[in-house]
Amino acid sequence: MDVIGDISYTDERAQKMLFSDEPMGEEKYILYADLSNMDVGTADFKSLDGKRVGVLLGAEPEIMLTEWENKNDIHTEHVNVYNNDDVEEKLANHEIECFVSLEESIWSEQGISSVTTIGKSGIYFAINKERNDIKTELDRAMRQLVQDSPFFKVDLYKKYFTLDYNQILTGKKNSGWKNMEPSG
Repeated sequence: MDVIGDISYTDERAQKMLFSDEPMGEEKYILYADLSNMDVGTADFKSLDGKRVGVLLGAEPEIMLTEWENKNDIHTEHVNVYNNDDVEEKLANHEIECFVSLEESIWSEQGISSVTTIGKSGIYFAINKERNDIKTELDRAMRQLVQDSPFFKVDLYKKYFTLDYNQILTGKKNSGWKNMEPSG
């Protein structure tokens, strides 16, 4: 395979493949919670103190979660989760109250609420290490696209990936719960 999309950059991967100069988009990492099973009395982040959060341990999402917790002076217990099925099982068994996942519509369809965005990372085209010619042409095309249509990626993301929702917790105390009904 010469080109594949939607790949996060890591130094380890960069040793095996080339990456486009510009990201093709970004992934948002969201802290989700099943509020029907949570004893959360106020609408500030501090209500998450001591909760068990499902996250892939040792990976970028956990690093983002830890940075977000430090910024908000929150301490949670990180519980390893491998995939969406593992998250669903651990929620059902009350092994976790919250979890970190990419922004996906499957969670709102199951009544799971978005708490907040904890981080973002660029996603890139990865190119066969032997095909620098493809990388050169792809980078040129991506630069031209940005020049011709500066909001192309944002518009595409809004059209196909973004959920139009209100996040339910804020950094402020006593702000009350917000309506979580998707508007789109």
